[in-house]
Amino acid sequence: MTKKQRLLRNSLLARIHLHPFYKSAFEVGAWSEFLENSFKTNSSANLSIKELILLLDIMNGKDAIIDEIDYKGRARLNPNLATQKQITKCLSLKDELNYSDAKFREFVFKNTKKMLWKLEMINSFTKGELSKLISIMSKIKAWRDKR
Repeated sequence: MTKKQRLLRNSLLARIHLHPFYKSAFEVGAWSEFLENSFKTNSSANLSIKELILLLDIMNGKDAIIDEIDYKGRARLNPNLATQKQITKCLSLKDELNYSDAKFREFVFKNTKKMLWKLEMINSFTKGELSKLISIMSKIKAWRDKR
């Protein structure tokens, strides 16, 4: 994240935390529930810049639709998240092993104890978790190729 992006993000977070909507929702204990239902996170600190702008629009009463979670934007916040190269490799191995989405979800849960509700959620995995998946899938592929 660049310095300008960090400044923008901090500015957006400050505007959110000073907003009357936030204050009233936080006062009654509904803020984290609101974020969980809207953005699948319990803290605004986990939101990307794009999501923070959308959240401000919602708080200001604009008709904004949350169509997708911005996993790529969130990945910039945490350097421990998997790289795009790892994600591509993991998904290509999934295709090479002819795993259906359901079988892949089961495989991921068995090896990481994380449920993959949508395939895009793989963007929220750490480098270590994807390295583990890639290693196991590569061994399975090598074993199948030998047979």
